[in-house]
Amino acid sequence: EGLYEFAASMGLRYTDAFRPLVRAWKTNETTVTVEVESRSDDALDGEGLSPALVDGILQGLFFVLLGRKADAAYLPTWFGKTVFWKTGIPKRGVVRLTRATEQSLQAVFEVYSETGEALMRMSDVRFRLVHRSEKRILPALYHEKWLADEPHSTLGMTLDEAVATLTDAL
Repeated sequence: EGLYEFAASMGLRYTDAFRPLVRAWKTNETTVTVEVESRSDDALDGEGLSPALVDGILQGLFFVLLGRKADAAYLPTWFGKTVFWKTGIPKRGVVRLTRATEQSLQAVFEVYSETGEALMRMSDVRFRLVHRSEKRILPALYHEKWLADEPHSTLGMTLDEAVATLTDAL
């Protein structure tokens, strides 16, 4: 829970399925291994790799940042290369910070199953600093809604309607 309090202090509020971290341990100052567990059966249903569990592995970056000032957050802005080896349920992840400046971070994320099989690797993942005064991170932008895996399913609204809904929320 301390991690999510730290994230909230930076304006990032994770809820329900998007709070999957069970434990984490640092290998060194730039590498963290995390363990994740689903908080929602819906999060696992029909997914090749659960977005909530993969996001939990991304959250492991917070453990590298613990001890730094908590008046700013880093949000992902670029995923350089993503390699999927197989589908499965993520259980562990390794987070390696490869570059850090005052304005940005760069990291590598490896996703493993419970048996240790490599499921996915994301490299050259970049994060941009967002200062508290700039932050307008609203829950609506991270709304949790699980949809059935149907071909050509939509949210029941046009792109313009979706933009208008988000604009109204801001």
